[in-house]
Amino acid sequence: MSAGQSFVLAMFVRFSNVVFLPLYILWPILFLTTLAGCLMALVLSALCDEAATALAWFPLMLVPQVVFGGFLFPFGATHPFTVNVKTAHVIEMPPELVRTPVNSGALRVAGALAVSRWAFEGYAAQVYEQDLTDQDALAEAVKVNALVPVTMSDEPIADRLYEHFVMLSRGVSEPPPTLDAHGSRYLLLLVLFVITEAVLLVVILPIRDPRRP
Repeated sequence: MSAGQSFVLAMFVRFSNVVFLPLYILWPILFLTTLAGCLMALVLSALCDEAATALAWFPLMLVPQVVFGGFLFPFGATHPFTVNVKTAHVIEMPPELVRTPVNSGALRVAGALAVSRWAFEGYAAQVYEQDLTDQDALAEAVKVNALVPVTMSDEPIADRLYEHFVMLSRGVSEPPPTLDAHGSRYLLLLVLFVITEAVLLVVILPIRDPRRP
């Protein structure tokens, strides 16, 4: 069911031009995220004695996925900017308005345990690794850059994008940079989340089996 539902969602967002990732990249991200969410709900159900208890805890399980998913506050440095298409002028966000990375150890641990954060960053990493000579892919990379830091990357992706557009605004014609955001690492991490939750479920179910005397 996770595979089918995530495929339908991937088809809709891809062919409605909401995102520009190929289906063979977009679908695995959505599938692994959906599967991780399903297993998380099953683990919660296995820990609760009654369905009403599980339903009461379910919203509390979802809130951390939203709060620590990386959208409300970043877990790495960002370099937000936009580009005026007509004049090619680069508009950089004032430093006072740039969101500062999370410094709290507790928040970093919470973020590391939120599968939504790694799915969000994994999507951004795949956007950066597309062929940025395509203008749609390049525009999407600029939009993602303003919101999502790719914390597993070994290179300053945001700065490289910014420098590319600065050179264009100065009349220097050069191809877009080829970025390595280590998108495969994020897919492996999502797989690890799925395996870990599946193992937890297998361990918990025999212990919490209501049929046991």
